Amino acid sequence: MFNFLPQIHDARLVGYVVDGEAEHVTCRLRPESNPENLFLLRFEGVYAYSFKHANLISVLANIYEVACEELLSQQWPLLLEGMHSDGWPEQLPNQQADATHFIKSRNFRAFVIESSIGISGWVLATSFSFLGEHA
Repeated sequence: MFNFLPQIHDARLVGYVVDGEAEHVTCRLRPESNPENLFLLRFEGVYAYSFKHANLISVLANIYEVACEELLSQQWPLLLEGMHSDGWPEQLPNQQADATHFIKSRNFRAFVIESSIGISGWVLATSFSFLGEHA
């Protein structure tokens, strides 16, 4: 595990927006080192995501990439439950090995979000970008 962007550590999550049509999730963060500015992180080509403990106050510790196999292995029960009860992701095969092949063949990447306080979770997406500071 490595820290994608050091400025994420101890940044406060101000909010996030899920755009289903554009298939992206954008996170607005306020860095501890420069609280006057916000910066944006965007996951693009989002296939599935899960955020837990999305409190009003969330302080991020890290965002890092893991192998898709690792994420599917750890989150398989949640993915199955979501497919059957919530309809997402609807095209995912019912067998874990087939699902892993499906995810890898479409060049999805697995990202894990850890926090000191509040939100944690994961995102399956094609890319992750740092959009820089915004006033």
